[in-house]
Amino acid sequence: MNQKKLLDVARKSLLFKAIGDRSLKKILAHFHFHRLDKGDYLFRAEQKGRIMYFVAEGKLRVEKVAAPNQIVKIAALTPGDVVGEVAMLTGERHSGQVRALTDANLAGIGKDELAPLLRHYPRLLQNLTRIEAMRLRHNIVRENKNIQELGFVLHLYFATAADFLAAEAHTTAAIGEQKLKSFVVLEKKFLSASGEDAAKVRQRVSRLLLKNPSVYLPVLAGDHGESILNALVQMADRLVVTLSEDSNSVHFAADFLTQAQVRSRIALLNPYAVTVHHPSRENLVIAEIEKAIQMGVKYRLKLQRNYWESDDHRHVETQCTTVARAITDTNQGIAFGGGGARALSEIGVISELERHGIEFDHVSGTSMGSLIAALYAQGLSSREMSAKFQQLLPSDKGLLRYNLPFISFFRDKSVNRILRRLFGKTRIEDLPKPLTIIAADLISGREIRIQKGLIWRAVRASMSLPVIFPPVKYHGYYLVDGGAINNVPGNALRDQGVERVLGINCTPFQDDAIREYLASTNLFQLLKPGDKFWRNLKRFFKLLRIFFTRPPILQIANRAMMLEGSELIRQKSREFDLLLSPDVARFGLFEFDRREEIVDAGRYYARAHAADLKKLFRRS
Repeated sequence: MNQKKLLDVARKSLLFKAIGDRSLKKILAHFHFHRLDKGDYLFRAEQKGRIMYFVAEGKLRVEKVAAPNQIVKIAALTPGDVVGEVAMLTGERHSGQVRALTDANLAGIGKDELAPLLRHYPRLLQNLTRIEAMRLRHNIVRENKNIQELGFVLHLYFATAADFLAAEAHTTAAIGEQKLKSFVVLEKKFLSASGEDAAKVRQRVSRLLLKNPSVYLPVLAGDHGESILNALVQMADRLVVTLSEDSNSVHFAADFLTQAQVRSRIALLNPYAVTVHHPSRENLVIAEIEKAIQMGVKYRLKLQRNYWESDDHRHVETQCTTVARAITDTNQGIAFGGGGARALSEIGVISELERHGIEFDHVSGTSMGSLIAALYAQGLSSREMSAKFQQLLPSDKGLLRYNLPFISFFRDKSVNRILRRLFGKTRIEDLPKPLTIIAADLISGREIRIQKGLIWRAVRASMSLPVIFPPVKYHGYYLVDGGAINNVPGNALRDQGVERVLGINCTPFQDDAIREYLASTNLFQLLKPGDKFWRNLKRFFKLLRIFFTRPPILQIANRAMMLEGSELIRQKSREFDLLLSPDVARFGLFEFDRREEIVDAGRYYARAHAADLKKLFRRS
């Protein structure tokens, strides 16, 4: 970098503000140049700081490692910015790490060389003090905003030509539909324009990143040599791998991704895989694919047998939109809470979301909320969900079959039959949207997150209200309702990297229905002598049947279990960008016959919060 360009950058830097050119040239003579290639680290966390730098050319990012494989973006550094001065001045270790987003040049100076300059040039000391004061203020008032710069996003396809055409076209189109500012989607001919020269590719990517915070490049791996693929991986800030499920595609991907040099770089990127599935006996199972490529499969694009003959690609488009939002950090999830019949209010919330075109990519649920979540993840509309409940569960008679109360009050044959009719042999991993179902292990008391296996069995486990239904034996666990542990599982979505989370809580903080239920089932009160005795006698026999078939102990047991869940929801409200709590306290736990009223309660509540929903969540 020539001295004239360096001087131009220094004039605009806060570090050298109000310092004349003559003095500035003398100060810069004490700085040493450092060159970084894209992806190189200037320093890492816990390294001892000995040098202060200012950026002369290029772009860098300050990051913190919050947890293994979880990087938090702190700030972006552009020409003129200063970094590393705190650790140098205090002699402490760096709290974060700094990585080059483009090829970069920096000017650095050590503490011993800086000290006499600060004494000789008071303005330099004032500028440095001002920079530190500004950073301290930002930390105190938390003005640091989430950095949306994704850098160079590389999407490698190890897929057949047909699968590439299907997956890439929909995914790239879905990325464009997110309408992100300064997110450049490169055409596939980008590499051919560079003449298959790794150095030219690096230069072109660096130039783009200087002007745009995010650049996305889809690449069909079979069209390029190993040296180009290796160079692209070394430059990548984020890596997504899509592959067909046939053995040839998987072995091709495994041969490249498991190379020592590639593997060492991939370990820093926290990548994930997407598979393209279509019915074939030659397909490998997901476990075999993950073992071969040493990478987790996060999404699965399912193509129907007649995909190329059919014009109906909505199912694949929905899945590709989910992948696109994960790539662009715009994904959003919805967590459905339990609450028996009260959870039907969530259907009303969904209808209002549909009215505003708000759709969610990731789904989680607990208890009855897991059933709503599974239907939502299948792609059913609110109208279709309501029709399913009308058909299969018009009242609690189809759900509750009295049992000798040794383990539970009710048998589970009826609920098992209903769930099998709803979901058949469909598995969670086959759904178009990622689904997480929450249950609790009766033995260890641990929360169990079910993300694979038969849907009906996972939902059945999550609906096992203690004393009402028997526990479910599942992979060595004895599972019951997870409501007391995690009744609205927003954290299950956050842990998957979901950016925005909506929670729906159907457990009232104050339960009016149970007070009315206990008062109405006070049978002896009805037999008191008086003018209404004969009229109350008829009501007595009607309530006597309810008393024995739906005894108050069920309501009391469920409410007692949910008391802790309600308190947890209060404490965990910060896990959600928005937590909706429809007014359902007047409805009973088993009043499925009041379905329309409960659905309307959810709809009206969501409508009252429509402004917040539209403000916080992306519309399609």
